[in-house]
Amino acid sequence: MRNQEWSPCDLYHAYQSAREEAECALNDWWTAPHGTKGDAFAVYRAAADREDAAAVAWLQACQAYDAAQALAL
Repeated sequence: MRNQEWSPCDLYHAYQSAREEAECALNDWWTAPHGTKGDAFAVYRAAADREDAAAVAWLQACQAYDAAQALAL
């Protein structure tokens, strides 16, 4: 099976989506009733971790793209 190659543009959209999800989860944590704050925090941390992973993947793809473009010059 061939590996799917993701462009920096594709990965940026994934990062944007993850960032928005983390922002919503953070808001939900802030506004959660006292008895559910622990669960809301866990959801927020998971979303923040996905955002971090998406950012790393996007930046690595940008670095690889930039290196390929530099070689093409």
